[in-house]
Amino acid sequence: MTEKSVEQKTLDTLNALIAGGQFPKSLIKHGASGSKLDLAAIQQIHQQLQEYYSGKPVEPEPRYTLDGVS
Repeated sequence: MTEKSVEQKTLDTLNALIAGGQFPKSLIKHGASGSKLDLAAIQQIHQQLQEYYSGKPVEPEPRYTLDGVS
């Protein structure tokens, strides 16, 4: 079995979080055309997941978390 790349692990985790309804309501925007996730929050969470799976240290700066802004 081939080990998944850092990017594939990141995308799999991000997709599972979205599909599982694990994002806080504050990151979901509801409009006439349906629901949309906050793109900036998604990008920061994506970066955090990449850092986690690559073993890089996470920088201490305000970021979006699954509980909102930290």
